[in-house]
Amino acid sequence: MFKTVAEKAQRKPNELLQLFRVMVSGQGGGLHLFSMVELLGRDEIISRIEKALSTLQTHA
Repeated sequence: MFKTVAEKAQRKPNELLQLFRVMVSGQGGGLHLFSMVELLGRDEIISRIEKALSTLQTHA
């Protein structure tokens, strides 16, 4: 999924993964990303992404 989105955005998949990590955890490093996603669950991940996007729009 990240590879397809990255290609459409003309970005490298790692760039999107790093952004996703920051949106999910608030940090640039830490636990294995997909383990963290599994632990937090779908609803929490969506909530965190929505909050991050809202924050970005507010400060843009």
